Amino acid sequence: MKTLILLKQLLREPCNTLQNGSVKFLMILFIILFANSTAIAQTKNSYSLGNESIFSQKLLSINKSNTITLKLSDTESIAGKVNLKEGDINNYSIIGLIGNNTSSTFNITKQDGILEGHIILFDQKKAYKYYSGDNDDVYIEEVDINKVLCIDFEQVASKEKDIGKVSAKAPDLQSLPGAEATVYLDFDGEVVENTRWAGGSRIDAVPSGYSDDKILAIWRIMAEDFRPFNINITTNRAIYEAAPQNRRMMCIFTSTTTAAPGSGGVAYLNSFSSTRNDDPCWAFNNGTRSAGETGSHEVGHTLGLSHDGLRSGTTYYAGHGDWSPIMGWSVNRPIGHWSKGEYDNADQDQDDLAIISGNRNGFGYKNDDFGDTITEAGELIVDAQGNVNASQNSGLITTRADKDVLSFITAGGEVNFDFQPDPYYPNLNIQARILNGAGEEIAISSPSRDLSASINTTLDGGTYFIEIDGVGEGNLSTGYSDYSSIGFYSISGSYAPGNNNQPPVANFEASKDCSQVAFKSTSINTVNTYLWDFGDGNTSTSQNPNHTYSQSGTYTVKLTVTNDIGSDTNTKDNFVDISVPTLPNGISENACSGESVTLSLSGSNGYIWYDQEQGGNIIATGSTFETPELTEGKTYYVSGTSSPITTAEVGMKEISDASGNIHGGGYYLIFDAEEPLMLKKARVSAQGAGNRTLQLLDTSEQVLATKTINIPDGESIIEINLDIPAGNDLRIGFTDGANLFRSNQNINYPYQVSNIISIKQSTATSNPQGFYYYLYDWQISTLGECETDQRTAVTVNTIDAPEVPAISLDDDKFEISVAGQYSAYQWYLDDVAIENATNSSIIVEEIGVYTLEVFNAAGCSTTSEGLLIEALSVDTPNPIDNVTIYPNPAYETLFVNGLEKVGEEVYSVRVVNMLGQVVTSYNGPIASVNTKSLEVGLYFLVVNNKMTKKFMKSK
Repeated sequence: MKTLILLKQLLREPCNTLQNGSVKFLMILFIILFANSTAIAQTKNSYSLGNESIFSQKLLSINKSNTITLKLSDTESIAGKVNLKEGDINNYSIIGLIGNNTSSTFNITKQDGILEGHIILFDQKKAYKYYSGDNDDVYIEEVDINKVLCIDFEQVASKEKDIGKVSAKAPDLQSLPGAEATVYLDFDGEVVENTRWAGGSRIDAVPSGYSDDKILAIWRIMAEDFRPFNINITTNRAIYEAAPQNRRMMCIFTSTTTAAPGSGGVAYLNSFSSTRNDDPCWAFNNGTRSAGETGSHEVGHTLGLSHDGLRSGTTYYAGHGDWSPIMGWSVNRPIGHWSKGEYDNADQDQDDLAIISGNRNGFGYKNDDFGDTITEAGELIVDAQGNVNASQNSGLITTRADKDVLSFITAGGEVNFDFQPDPYYPNLNIQARILNGAGEEIAISSPSRDLSASINTTLDGGTYFIEIDGVGEGNLSTGYSDYSSIGFYSISGSYAPGNNNQPPVANFEASKDCSQVAFKSTSINTVNTYLWDFGDGNTSTSQNPNHTYSQSGTYTVKLTVTNDIGSDTNTKDNFVDISVPTLPNGISENACSGESVTLSLSGSNGYIWYDQEQGGNIIATGSTFETPELTEGKTYYVSGTSSPITTAEVGMKEISDASGNIHGGGYYLIFDAEEPLMLKKARVSAQGAGNRTLQLLDTSEQVLATKTINIPDGESIIEINLDIPAGNDLRIGFTDGANLFRSNQNINYPYQVSNIISIKQSTATSNPQGFYYYLYDWQISTLGECETDQRTAVTVNTIDAPEVPAISLDDDKFEISVAGQYSAYQWYLDDVAIENATNSSIIVEEIGVYTLEVFNAAGCSTTSEGLLIEALSVDTPNPIDNVTIYPNPAYETLFVNGLEKVGEEVYSVRVVNMLGQVVTSYNGPIASVNTKSLEVGLYFLVVNNKMTKKFMKSK
């Protein structure tokens, strides 16, 4: 029997730099792993430290300054010294040193029922992770130290001269006043204690000694790196203190390298969002550019980013050409960008921007300052003389998809524009375009190896648009993509301003929802009237009409707009492609009561079966549907779809005792659904039969659907038929008390069907890709894109079976017959159908149990009770024995002697074949039988319908 497991988990990982000699263990006052615990593998490299509650109790019994033995495996332990112990059994933190080395440390915390921690052996470049499993045990596992601390970050000595003014207090700088999320740049020295750094020991970090100008420059580097995000890069300590612990980070600029001797900087991964520890990060490099890039690098670690290296083993990729990744080594090249591993031989493809702006860190991107299209355009600010001032016309490109569009009206003539990125440490490579009112390109500028752009051209009078976009440079081997080409820009220049007395310029766009299309005018300048031609004979005078097409096809759409100055018409050929689903053709069926029937449909591309005429639940997809066993009439309702329905299988296939065990429930699989679909069936393995509750959650963990499913004991395929909407980060799983199998080995996420679904990971806190919960081998189907508004009704009429027939034996004729008339008959001997025995009676020729199945006109049947025939003769001599027949086998004539000796009047003599068919009959006694016309085989001579003699017909 698989073991029942209850749930719990964790994970929070850091990143640092340490260095020291190997520490061996001397004193063992206490062993955290209690002596009689059994090591149970959670993953291949993990080691069980036993029950979490017992582990915590013994851990908390150790006093500060005491030595502690930390068990790594059955054969390895190390000695540590406790520097900090606070809290109780429910929430606590214990931090200390390994030996006397301030860069080799350990920390164990418990918060909200989740235990986690690390051991850092800097000199050995090793790290171990503590975590509570989903079975209430504590585990320790060796992990890549680069996933905990950013070791070996290069330290470079500055050769620059810093001769500017050094104020007693750093300049008060803020990149986004009012933002909750805060990064505080600490230049004036800091006392750091009771953190994970130096095992909780005190660090007296000396001031940076930087001049005000150098501080401003470092701040500018980091402010531009984080400019797209809703976070304040500041030198104001009060703002940092006011921010929540899990929405702030202190970055200390100092030459005190106690936290990571020999390193250029250091940080713990994911420490920005931690409520367990309030650890700062450190920037030891002291050149202006190296300090600023180090600051962004280390803060990036606190936000959850890992190093950008090469598969060849280089941990910090230094870039190529003008470009380098911030999470590699970005000090020596003009451009430092966030990355997602697009360069050649990248060792990982972590999406930096998505992680920085993700839910864990609690801040996202800034709001878009200008719209992306001409209908959402802002206005360029210009004075009466036609001067465009950069201080009045600036903006921000926040993502690779963001574009900023600004409108201007010119009286005509020469226009000159200059587009500049951040003047100090730019990240944005600008492409600038001028568009006309129809969105057509008039001019473009995107110089090679130049982040700025400029346009000098001549325009007719009218309304135009400037479009700013961040672009890449060259190819990914020698340049970079537009992934992180984001940041500040400004516009300056001149043109002859015009007025608003312009004729309209017609333009439009549309969004389609099956056969209904929402049209939107994007015409510019004042518009008084609209006239739409939808291409199907229908028109509208609304500004933004909705139109429903009744037939499939491709339609040309035309819009004419007018104002007091003039009019304009825009025709878009083959603009709308419509596929209208057709209603299925269905035929009602009859079914015998208590039986199922297969229903079939035609006439549509796809079919969705419902239990109600409107609304209701999806019960199946496809052109056929096998009903359950029905005892009364039932109507099903079927819609047609515009696209065929795709069926597929997805998910982990195998349920193996070697790869997991029974689990108590409460965890989920996280997946993306590219389109609406139905989860029809899945394989599970249960401990005990009974009802389980399946839940579908959205990305905010709000319940979308709940279903109670009765699951048998052991492994089975269960019917689910759950309607799943399109969406990202959906979650599906069983609630507490499920007692279903889950895997913790041989898991290979993602499990996916291209363009339909991708199962990405689990909700396990400590190792979300190391667990797979409950539902194996999903059977899914898509829902066919567009669906008919109406549904075809398909009715199953149930027909009762005939009354149970009563059969009886006629002892004189040795014949079994049935009372009553039926449409058809089938006799059975010992539950085996007797061939060609399809009459209302049958001559008994063998012993056994006879039954009769009778049918009504609809084909429904009922079977009689069995009639046992134990013997074909009685104990007294059979009179037929006095009759002789010869020759046997017979050819032309069979002679019969002694019929007068049967003891009764002979009134009937019949010849019966093996099928029970009478082939010859006589009324009264006979002396011979003409056998010439008979087929070769075995026959029976039946006297008075009860006495028989066997004979063979020969060739």
